[in-house]
This record gives sequence, structure tokens and C-alpha cells, in this order.
Amino acid sequence: MSRWRAVVFDLDDTLYPERDYVRGGFVAVAEWAASGLGKERQAVFDELWAMFEAGVRGDTFDRWLDRSGFPAEGNRERMITAYRGHQPRLEPYPDVLPILTALRGKAQLGLITEGARSGAVGAGDEAGGARFEPGV
Repeated sequence: MSRWRAVVFDLDDTLYPERDYVRGGFVAVAEWAASGLGKERQAVFDELWAMFEAGVRGDTFDRWLDRSGFPAEGNRERMITAYRGHQPRLEPYPDVLPILTALRGKAQLGLITEGARSGAVGAGDEAGGARFEPGV
């Protein structure tokens, strides 16, 4: 066993580009807005993505709802549920798989993220199938 007992990775922008996760979440939100609010899916996605590209963080859904004339109450929660509940399809950075493979069996691997745990677990699964230990 290595002299290291554990190696902990930050998920977003360390193992994969966070913008890929955001893109997938916005697709899910746009699909919800199409069925739940009668909005055009691509237009919703484009508006959300433009806000992300402009640096909007934290209140994106509230801003979109306000601009679109919908109340935030109730709709915000549905948007967050769609965003957090989407199944991410992520490609890790090129150097991620080799380092995870090299560490396998030498140290416990830990994962931290600011994101929701369910999305993080799915994203970690995409990061080379490495097994991340909870509570490390």
C-alpha cells in the first residue's frame, strides 16, 4: 500500500469540465419547461446557456422565470429538480483515467463537490468507473 491512505478529488473542473454537467442540466430543464410551461425547448436552453456564458450563477432559474413572465414560486423548485435529477453524460479530462487507474488499489479515492450528491455519484461513475469511498 502507498504511503497515501486516500486521495480526494474535487469533481467539477478537476475530473471533467463543469460546463458539460451544466449543459446537460439545462437540457433537462428546457425539456421540463417545454412540457410544463409550454415553452420551446431549444429557446429555453439557449436563454439559460447565454446566461451561464455571461457569468450568471446561483439565480439563473429565477432570472429566466422573471424574464419569461412565470412566477418563481413552485416553478423554481421544479427547475432545480429537473437540473439535479438529470443523468449526466460526461467525458473526463484526458489525464483523469490514467491517474485513477494508477491509484486504484494504492489509496482510497474520495470525491468532493458543491453539486447534489445524486449527480455527483453519476458523474463519478463517468470518471473512469473508479470507486469513490463515502466519508473519506
